Amino acid sequence: MVKIRIPLASKLFSFEKTWAEQLSDGIGKIKNVPCFSSKYKYHEVVLFNRDTLTIQRIVVHGGYTKPKYFQFEGDPQLELEYWFDRGYLIEFYSGNMYAVCRKRNRQEWKRDKEINWRTDLPANCINIYEEVSNNGNQ
Repeated sequence: MVKIRIPLASKLFSFEKTWAEQLSDGIGKIKNVPCFSSKYKYHEVVLFNRDTLTIQRIVVHGGYTKPKYFQFEGDPQLELEYWFDRGYLIEFYSGNMYAVCRKRNRQEWKRDKEINWRTDLPANCINIYEEVSNNGNQ
């Protein structure tokens, strides 16, 4: 495993670090759900600079949806079970913030629009995706 850098177009941060499984010299598969990047997603195979460890481009798309971000107050185990039972991957960033994404199926690959993830959310979830996006942290 290697810690690689994702360049960001943000006034607050210049890059985000994420874990990658090193497949060969300068090529790795992202093993975290990036928090601030909307371009790079879970399980994507990327080319990175061997000296700076900065991602240069996507080599193979990982097939996962763009993450959606949530803030919650409650039991993290309940949140985990809720999303896991519905086929989502969940990654916690702090004590009360997490992201979910899932593997796309054939029908979803054909769609131009994102899936509406706001249906059937737990009552204690507040979708903060728009807040994060509007602050330039995509």
